[in-house]
This record gives sequence, C-alpha cells and structure tokens, in this order.
Amino acid sequence: VAQDKPLVGMAAAAVANTHGHRSPKGRCVINPDMPLRVLWDLIGFLSIIYESILLPLHFFNIPGSPTMHGIELFTSVFWTIDLPINFITAYTDSTGRIEGNPTKIA
Repeated sequence: VAQDKPLVGMAAAAVANTHGHRSPKGRCVINPDMPLRVLWDLIGFLSIIYESILLPLHFFNIPGSPTMHGIELFTSVFWTIDLPINFITAYTDSTGRIEGNPTKIA
C-alpha cells in the first residue's frame, strides 16, 4: 500500500491488516485517507448543506414530500452511525502523520 503520510500507532496496524496481519488486540482503526472514508465525509458534507438549507424552511410549515422525508430519515441514520465511526477513525496530527492510537482518537 503506497501512502503519502507515514502511519503511526494502530493506523499502521490497520493497513498491515489488509496484508493478512492481525492488528494489535484485534482492534481496527479506519485510515482517514481511505476512499470509502473520504466518500463518507463527502456524504456528511452534503447532508450538512441539505440540513442548513431545509431546516430553516420548517419554520414556515412548508409541506414535505415523501422524498424529503426519506432524505431526513437518511440523514438522521447517517449522523447516528457517524458518531461511533469517528471514534475508530485515525486523524492527521500537527506533524502530518496519521495518528491511530485509540486513546488519542477518542
């Protein structure tokens, strides 16, 4: 796996885990540069834009459509899942290294 940034702590173990090695103590830390994690963050960004536009409209009692209700349900479920995922996602520290130590992440 080619990385632009050096991995430290358990983020390195999570990458090593893709090569058939077990991460220490069976824990898994998500690399923040993984394409799936970047996509997850993009969905979060779009959800924030959607909510920031439509939330003020609720004060005007504009009737919602089934599509709007579906999107609101999706965003509620998304943010409910996003919170615990953030507790297992590594981060980039001030030196540019990815920190994967679970005690530092949380």
